[in-house]
Amino acid sequence: MLILHVEDDDAIAYVFQKVISGINFDTAVRRVTNGDEALRFLRREGEQDAAPRPDIVLLDLDLPKINGWEVLAEMSIDQALQEIPVVVLSNAPESQNQERAMAMGAKRYLAKSYSLARLTGELESICWEYRPPAVSVAHA
Repeated sequence: MLILHVEDDDAIAYVFQKVISGINFDTAVRRVTNGDEALRFLRREGEQDAAPRPDIVLLDLDLPKINGWEVLAEMSIDQALQEIPVVVLSNAPESQNQERAMAMGAKRYLAKSYSLARLTGELESICWEYRPPAVSVAHA
């Protein structure tokens, strides 16, 4: 499973990487630091022309260049990107942005202020819920 983590804060990215690597799940994380990079990665443009398609996008809302709201809006109208589950990350309390994010196509909303234990549980749940289907191999 590949997670695209769109986060400009190095400390937060480090915590998420550590939490995800501790989950008993075959998961790789690619990180970009702004909305422009995220859209290039998702659309495989420029230096990201060989980028793999992520299974999940963890999207911070407060990003430089193009913010998370704009990335979410672009993903919701791009047929090639609509199917990728987006989990919105925000410093704001859940009630403040959650309804808007969900209306724009996000599958989940995570407040960055969660305890480490709750964050671990939430990320593990997300990985299991949105894991890619198992590929069956026919034996000849």
